[in-house]
Amino acid sequence: MPQEALHFFDYGLPPLLEKAIAGKGERTFHILDLGCGDGAKLFALQQSGLLKRANTIVGVDLSASRIKTLEKEVKGARGIISDAANVTELNEGSFDIIVCSSLIEHVPNDGQLLKEIRRLLRQDGTTYISTVLKKRYGFWFRWSNGFSKLDRGHLREYSSPEEFLHLLEGESLEVEEHEVTPIQFPILDGVVRAIVRLG
Repeated sequence: MPQEALHFFDYGLPPLLEKAIAGKGERTFHILDLGCGDGAKLFALQQSGLLKRANTIVGVDLSASRIKTLEKEVKGARGIISDAANVTELNEGSFDIIVCSSLIEHVPNDGQLLKEIRRLLRQDGTTYISTVLKKRYGFWFRWSNGFSKLDRGHLREYSSPEEFLHLLEGESLEVEEHEVTPIQFPILDGVVRAIVRLG
């Protein structure tokens, strides 16, 4: 029986996500986190005071246990158990801000996920989307179907910012700003992964 990945809450937030919410000024807003997991991003936003003006806080995930954690840890959050690329419970144009953090590489059809984001986003809304970029010289710890990956659950890993930006723009999402943050895995990371794997 497959085990669910461990998730840890922290107070760290990506600067572009903070900026997107701060850009709403004093207006109230509706926020959606697609592929929210346990609600780590929403938790960090709430702890930092950035959700004070949120009228609606919604998280979507396939895992019932993760949705339960979200609703327990994020005050006022509503959880929906659903495929993030087809959230039939939500009406079009319902959200001012949509967060989609490290999900797009896991879904079978990245274009369909982006279409759903566009459907749910208000005309003047903002979306924060993050993913991993795999450099050919990167050192990876996991293998799946004969390929090295950062995570076995990844169905794809984009190779450059240009490839990813082209995908977004191809789905009529206007990219206002993007940022690439290099991540280097120290030797200790391999040791921690081995310990977690051994239980």
